Amino acid sequence: MSANLEQSNDRLLVLRVGGELKKSELDTVQSEFVKKIAGWERGADWGDTDFFFSHRNDFEKIAVVGNPRWEAQVLAFTGAGLRKGPVKVS
Repeated sequence: MSANLEQSNDRLLVLRVGGELKKSELDTVQSEFVKKIAGWERGADWGDTDFFFSHRNDFEKIAVVGNPRWEAQVLAFTGAGLRKGPVKVS
């Protein structure tokens, strides 16, 4: 499994995930993301909402490409409907 954060340009970060996402992998890419946008610190628990509430309006849009059977979970995980920008799953 892999989780990689790629910076396409100064306004676009792409997170590519293959296989089953592990907590440690999510932590690593979130840390990379935070280094790119500004200082941020969070707890270790999966239920931690600090990142979401601190940065929910910092995204113009989010797109997730994956198996359609995971659409509901992806929308919940990304906070669709609670963010300023749209979330699209395809």
